[in-house]
Amino acid sequence: TVVPALVSAIIPCLDEEGAIGFVVAGVRAHGIIDVIVIDGGSQDRTVESARAAGAKVVVEPKRGYGRAIQAGVAASSPQSSVLLFLDGDGSD
Repeated sequence: TVVPALVSAIIPCLDEEGAIGFVVAGVRAHGIIDVIVIDGGSQDRTVESARAAGAKVVVEPKRGYGRAIQAGVAASSPQSSVLLFLDGDGSD
């Protein structure tokens, strides 16, 4: 029996209001439901755009890619067997 992998997509971002909704929607279109956006203190509407697109949002008050990754891993589903890391600007 093949057990499907539960994938958590972790997307660190900062001031990506223009792209994050499309990134989240694109990931969800591939059947990934555990989409986590880690916001590093955006000054725009990144958080609102990510939530509107269906992501779980974690605000990490201390900046840094490593901190964002750690916060995303901590927020991912414990049942996830795959962690997918993407950029919030749509470059991936």
